[in-house]
Amino acid sequence: VYGISPTAQLKLFMKCDPAVAEQLQSVAAQFDFLARTMLEAAGLDISRPKGAAGFSLGDAEGYIPLEGLIDREAELARQSREAEKVRGFIRGHEAKLANPGFLAKAPEKVVAEIRETLDNLRSQLAAAERIIADLS
Repeated sequence: VYGISPTAQLKLFMKCDPAVAEQLQSVAAQFDFLARTMLEAAGLDISRPKGAAGFSLGDAEGYIPLEGLIDREAELARQSREAEKVRGFIRGHEAKLANPGFLAKAPEKVVAEIRETLDNLRSQLAAAERIIADLS
């Protein structure tokens, strides 16, 4: 998503309960070797570093600081363009589905496909907006 080099060493912060933190610490060396990701800290007291990408794994949240790994401004611009493009597609699909004439004439299969595509577009937009929020 961010265009990070696969050889880049990443830092990982995990907000999780103490039992999970202990398990993570016990496999940190293997994780670092396999994923080139160094576990910096884990526990309940972890907060999201500024400008970090975030993800959820069940009850745990992970954060990877992006400082020095990406051109933040370029990525913000790219994601903003992508979000605007997807918004345009969403508007087009919503307009089709709001058109009674289209709904009356189109086969149900076509209408269902447009609804499914619209759901996928909304998911893409949500992902782009999360990235924009992460980088802001």
